[in-house]
Amino acid sequence: MYTYIHMLKETQKRRAFLAACASTVLAGCSGTLAGDSNERVECLSSDHTWPMDGYTSARTNRIDPGAQERNLSQIGTDKSRLSQTGVGPGGSVGAPPVVDDSVAYIPGSMRVEARSTETGERLWAIELDDSVTVSPVLACDTLYISATNETFAIDRDDGSELWSTSVGSISGSPVASGQTLYTVEQNVIAIDAETGERRWTVQTDSIPKGIAVKDDVYITVTHDDTSELISTTRTGEIRWRTTIPEEVFAAPTVTESIVYVVSRTGKLIAVAADDGDIEWQADIEPGVSRHPAVANGYVVVGAGNGERTMAFDATTGERLWTFETGISAGAPVITRESVLTTGANTGIHLLDTSTGERTRHWKLNGVSSDPVVAQGSLLYRDGLVSEIFILR
Repeated sequence: MYTYIHMLKETQKRRAFLAACASTVLAGCSGTLAGDSNERVECLSSDHTWPMDGYTSARTNRIDPGAQERNLSQIGTDKSRLSQTGVGPGGSVGAPPVVDDSVAYIPGSMRVEARSTETGERLWAIELDDSVTVSPVLACDTLYISATNETFAIDRDDGSELWSTSVGSISGSPVASGQTLYTVEQNVIAIDAETGERRWTVQTDSIPKGIAVKDDVYITVTHDDTSELISTTRTGEIRWRTTIPEEVFAAPTVTESIVYVVSRTGKLIAVAADDGDIEWQADIEPGVSRHPAVANGYVVVGAGNGERTMAFDATTGERLWTFETGISAGAPVITRESVLTTGANTGIHLLDTSTGERTRHWKLNGVSSDPVVAQGSLLYRDGLVSEIFILR
């Protein structure tokens, strides 16, 4: 275990590397700079407790049944502060952490730290030159961090750098699938998770809002008053583009056959994954900027700037129930038989998936992220202080 600040970026070495790249062609000079560690990333099969924003690369926010999901009704109501990242020059952060093996990896302004979810002990922390505004990703037994202008592969045990690669300004949370890390900046970039080499780039004309990956890749982009959903293959070839006549500020959610998109102007839109045809639309609350949760035949959408979390039939779009949470900045989470949803000023609510009736309530103020379920605990970000709290 470590309790130190590890300075991630070595400015003189990096500047010398970039200057050399600009002046000549070097063997292996491809925009990737390895750290001091002799270790390398190997993408072997690995499972993580809560690996990325949206839980999976498809962003379904659906927890797979497993050891990390105990009876949520047994989690206590006493909260404790887990992170001490503070609000730095990069401003406040709204992103939730990622979790594995009782360790939470927490973004905070211009710092990322690892904390024990059992004791709260800080295991390591790293400072960056750029701000971190989105959740990291756990994949290939490695932590990936997308800072404002650079993406890093980090040894999750001690915080040492394995590789880094320069990117543009980050506009959405990355996801990982297989041996590929997908980052969202001025365009969408696919990066080899083992080496940091760019595999391909999709130019989206406007800054993309988010990405989801299943059999193919799905990207939301907003152009002035309208938006676009773009589908590509996993090798970066565009399959189709569909105009969405709404402002979309959230990543999509994708299942086997349907891509779900929410608009800030109050629409849930279901799009056929194979050809981009719009299947149906349903009214939701305005101001939703987080993706929906999808599982077990349900689509659940947070309240956004409205008052109600809503559940819909995933096939037909019929509205099944609503629950009043007040305004919400988080996406719902679906477990075996329940839905976790949040209200900024009402806390975290555990609802019956089929009826929407509340079965448990954690009354909290300032909830500004999705709830993260991790080995019998609930983690969330308190937007009033921009820190992560935990309920055990």
